[in-house]
Amino acid sequence: MGVVGIVVLFGIWLPLGIFSERWGGQQPFRAEQGVIDLAGWDGSGRIALDGEWEFYWNELLQPGETPRGERSWMEVPGVWSGSRAAGAERPVYGAATYRLRLTHLSEPGVYRIKKMNIRFASAIYVDGRLVLEDGKPALSAEAYVPGNSPGLAVVEIKGSEAEIIVHAANYDYIDAGVPMSLYFGKEEAINAAHERSLIRESAMAVVLAVIGLIHLVLFAAVWLYGQRDEPLLLFGLTCVTMAVFNGLLGERPLALLLDGLSFQTLYTIKDMSALAGFLVSLYLMMLLQGKGADRRLTKLFALLLLGSLVLFPFLSIREYLPLYRVTILLEHVLMARVLWSAAARHLAAPRGQRYESLLLLLAVLLLNLYSYGCLLFGMSMLGSLLISQIYLILFSLVVFLVIVYRFYEAFRDMERMHRKLLRLDRQKDEFLSSTTYQLKAPLQDIVHLADSLAHADGPAPGSARSLALIAGTGRRLGYLVQDLHDFSRLKHEDIVPEPRNLDLRSAVGSVLELHRFLLSGRPIELANGVPETLAAVYADEDRLEQILHRLVERAALRAEEGRIEVTAEEELGFAVVTVDFDGRPRPAPDPDVAPCLAAADGEAADLALSITRRLIELQGGLALQPLPGKEGRSFRFSLLLEKNPAASRKAAWPAAGEAAAASETLVALAGGSRGQTVVLVAEPDAASRHAVCQLLAQEGLRAVSVRSAEQARAALALEGELSLVLLGVSLADGSGFDALEQLRNRFSPSELPVLMLTGRRREEERRLALDLGANDYISKPFEAEELLARVRSLVKLRQSVREAREREIAFLRSQINPHFLYNALGAIAELCVEEPEKAERLTLHLSGYLRGSFDFGQRDGMSTLGAELRLIEAYTEIEKARFGSRLQVTLRCEADPALRFPPLLLQPLVENAIRHGLLSRPQGGEVKVTVVEREGYVHAAVEDDGAGFDAQAMLFRLEQPERIGGVGLWNVSERLRLLYGERLGMDSRTGFGSRLTFRIPASSRTSEPKEGG
Repeated sequence: MGVVGIVVLFGIWLPLGIFSERWGGQQPFRAEQGVIDLAGWDGSGRIALDGEWEFYWNELLQPGETPRGERSWMEVPGVWSGSRAAGAERPVYGAATYRLRLTHLSEPGVYRIKKMNIRFASAIYVDGRLVLEDGKPALSAEAYVPGNSPGLAVVEIKGSEAEIIVHAANYDYIDAGVPMSLYFGKEEAINAAHERSLIRESAMAVVLAVIGLIHLVLFAAVWLYGQRDEPLLLFGLTCVTMAVFNGLLGERPLALLLDGLSFQTLYTIKDMSALAGFLVSLYLMMLLQGKGADRRLTKLFALLLLGSLVLFPFLSIREYLPLYRVTILLEHVLMARVLWSAAARHLAAPRGQRYESLLLLLAVLLLNLYSYGCLLFGMSMLGSLLISQIYLILFSLVVFLVIVYRFYEAFRDMERMHRKLLRLDRQKDEFLSSTTYQLKAPLQDIVHLADSLAHADGPAPGSARSLALIAGTGRRLGYLVQDLHDFSRLKHEDIVPEPRNLDLRSAVGSVLELHRFLLSGRPIELANGVPETLAAVYADEDRLEQILHRLVERAALRAEEGRIEVTAEEELGFAVVTVDFDGRPRPAPDPDVAPCLAAADGEAADLALSITRRLIELQGGLALQPLPGKEGRSFRFSLLLEKNPAASRKAAWPAAGEAAAASETLVALAGGSRGQTVVLVAEPDAASRHAVCQLLAQEGLRAVSVRSAEQARAALALEGELSLVLLGVSLADGSGFDALEQLRNRFSPSELPVLMLTGRRREEERRLALDLGANDYISKPFEAEELLARVRSLVKLRQSVREAREREIAFLRSQINPHFLYNALGAIAELCVEEPEKAERLTLHLSGYLRGSFDFGQRDGMSTLGAELRLIEAYTEIEKARFGSRLQVTLRCEADPALRFPPLLLQPLVENAIRHGLLSRPQGGEVKVTVVEREGYVHAAVEDDGAGFDAQAMLFRLEQPERIGGVGLWNVSERLRLLYGERLGMDSRTGFGSRLTFRIPASSRTSEPKEGG
């Protein structure tokens, strides 16, 4: 309501002024039909000669001359342009005579007459004498000379009546006539009124000029110190141009100082200063409104007005006045638009900016009112500039208040910044002090622990604990130095993220895997709660892991025991990540007991969080926020979701099509050319996998690419002769460290080398990879030559190990064959004397066995399942012949005999069951051999009801690097491990029999050898 009241208060002055001048009260003396009766006038004050004057169009009558045309009446003040006579509208351009008789003057004497504005040239005669001439009125434009300035004339009246004749001519202006009153009175009264008006308008021009010059000087002073305060410059120019404009209006006090200039020049300067003043003031208003102003249309109008302004000096008054009328119209449209914008901005301004927006609204309103006042004065609807000048003074005052307010706000900001800088300076000193403590104290701990180990004669008690403390302290120092380095780079904006689509679950898994290693022994559980179906995030891989490492580490440092879980969910185009600790927090250091330690922890935490927050913002994420009630331990932040999801899903392996994609990969594996070196590339990023595979193909290597640990395991099952694995730290379904650990449970580093693809700045990842059994690592992004050099080195290592393994398998076969032959020949020798016919049958069985055993038709050393079963039949027949009813053998086969099968893999188990299981008991027993093909595997079992053995002790013996005892079971176990990564299953107890099982993949089939072939 207050704003509306102020607007109404300012806006109502203008119509009130017009009303008061036009209809505010009846004049005591008024001309009627060319006569004004001054009876009753005592000669005091001044009289406005307003009313009906005699009017003669297109005539310039001299005193006493008889008019040629018809007499009419014309209102003064008023203009003849637009008035009608004899049914026709009078034109603007032409000349006319005004005549008025004064009657019943109180006394003869000396009087004065004052002219304000007669357009556009005039001459005044009183009682036949020319008393005032301004320009040269004429009936033609050629003889006419313009001139329109206020003037005073002294007249002497000898009687009680006087005749006033006014010649007026116009061939330049847009309207013509006597738009302002003529004043008559005693010399003292006219001079006093003239002096008051002249002083008022001169003071207005001087004050505006002084204010403008002061602000221009202030701008120059500020500019010399390297600052450009444009509002100061614009306000100064506004005041100066308005001073010039007002100095050439009304009494025109500035014309007294510029007496040598022509009327044309002075009038052009007046119009140019008016237009320039409004342009500069409008631009000032827009600048003060800031970004809220609509500047496009405003700039267009301003360019048109500026173009007009440039043309004015090169045109005459008559030539530029039509253009001036158009510019005035555009100017007022522009000012109305700026007023609307200022009002809307004030209504929408927040509470803290309401005062400034109100001042701007009032400034624009006053500028509009001043412009309209000047326009009404030019249209003869206002007889003076008093109201417009009041608006101009108020406008200057309001703008001055806006600038002062802005300076005040600037000084307040400077004061706040000063206090903030002082506070930051104190924090900097405190931070340096705490950092010194952080660096000094751990270094002293490291020195003390190292000294205690160095001076110990032997392994001192607690040495492992001391070494762990040294490692942990060094790691803490490394984190601090990294934070300081990142803080410096962030200060200089030297960190440029390299975002791409990343699998958040894989990144979280690799980070948690590393912290599980670092937190080993502490009762803290780490959980990856990121959904597998979550879309990829668009982030820098290294910086994302740095953020996760810092937050997980912070939660772990504040945790005594409990659970740290990382979760994520999609929300409005972002992945909202939460690092939540649930459990018992570690008590904070007591500042009264250990103030330095408490300050150090607080400053380090603030530094780490500020760095983490800035890294999140650099990647387009939202700010880091602590969870309510868990400040300092649990946090939430947001990351952008993947860019171009369609292309990303096409390049990646979608969860819905995981099985199909895996099957395609495995088909490609099985269909590859055998004998070619095969490299498995496990990397979640499709572009990275493709690039690595292309490089390997250039080296003549067959690359198999997978994105998850599950696909890698399937590839290992189908491709038993991999030469190398390139393994990423993060995989689509978990951590690469888990996959590495599973690989090492099956293959040694020499049997299957692993090259880890790690981050650029993760020393912990590299160390953990080597600890878990990786042969080598390479940091991403890597050079192609470096990658290929490392691949070639590891492939050569694998080839040499493969050759050594093949020689070892050949040696094992050479051991098994003589062992069996020795037993078989011994049995036949015993039967030759007592049962020669049975010895002959056994010899035939042995012959068939040897024919199959020494069949080297398969280059890869493989036989068939049918050949292995015939060997078992031959062996069991020989043993049955030796031991008779004490031995029973049952053979059941539900598999294709043409399946490829390693020779002498099942027969030694049967032999072991007979000789060590059954025949160690007097009554003997039964051996059951079962072979079944199921779910892509051949499952084999050898079961007996003999003496049995200690399965745990036997497993221990088989896992030793050197053979302990016999060679049968050890050879079978080693061949299963080397060929298929499988283990020999044992289920046995002493006195209760035994059961030995294994499985191998059901690989391709081959043709069975024909008997006797």
